[in-house]
Amino acid sequence: MKVGDLVQLKKDMPQLGIFKGDFAILTKVDWDERDYPRGISGITGRGFFFFPDRLHVHEKFRREDTLGIMLVYNDFEEFSEIG
Repeated sequence: MKVGDLVQLKKDMPQLGIFKGDFAILTKVDWDERDYPRGISGITGRGFFFFPDRLHVHEKFRREDTLGIMLVYNDFEEFSEIG
């Protein structure tokens, strides 16, 4: 997964206000296979994801000054690439 990828959430996360099928864009990589080739505890990477249809989520859960909220790659499936 790389910055700009359009991905789709694989499971409901009602505590965050996002749900299975929601689309997101990876906006920043926190760590991935370049940093940890074998992953960490079965997780393949972590990054910041922007949900364009769920703007209220970003106001509540945004960390740092990054567009998006931090989640793990395993919660998503790649849909297509942007650009």
